[in-house]
Amino acid sequence: VVVLAPSLTDVILAMGLRDRLAGVTRLDDAPEVAALPRVGGFLDPNPEAILGLSPDLVLWITDGGALAAVRRLAELSRASRRPFPILALQVDGLADVLATPRIVGEALGEPARGESLARELSQEVERLRRRAEGLPRRRVLFVVGREPLVVAGPGSFPDELLPVCGAESVVRGTRPWPVYPLEKAVAD
Repeated sequence: VVVLAPSLTDVILAMGLRDRLAGVTRLDDAPEVAALPRVGGFLDPNPEAILGLSPDLVLWITDGGALAAVRRLAELSRASRRPFPILALQVDGLADVLATPRIVGEALGEPARGESLARELSQEVERLRRRAEGLPRRRVLFVVGREPLVVAGPGSFPDELLPVCGAESVVRGTRPWPVYPLEKAVAD
């Protein structure tokens, strides 16, 4: 499996399936994957490098901005002697995050491991929710990218997790991952 998002690498590692990984992004920093080939970044995966690893499966998060590279990868796969599927996961809200281990577990033929991790994550969210009850609300700007400044907006999983942890996002609007003006960040 080649993974195009560090969060998906973390899911596979949490399920105890490190041996299934053939390549990861240059952004992956888990010690367990330090020796694996790097296939570019979250936003700029290298289709030729991925094809060179002859994966059985590629996992991709659709909001990574890498659509052009993934389309090129799909073309290369179809033209190769050993085509492979690309599983595109939309991971915006908290429900998506909690469903991801189930989807990945199914794709890897390990549904029980995926279900177990999904259940564990759901229980942890509920534990945090109970722990934060009654705490004063803090206003938070959750930054996910610096150049440009990208923040967690409404509908994103960090935005949905903030109230669970006793916080409130300062970001308004309708986009889950908006580019945020620096001036507004300083003012908020």
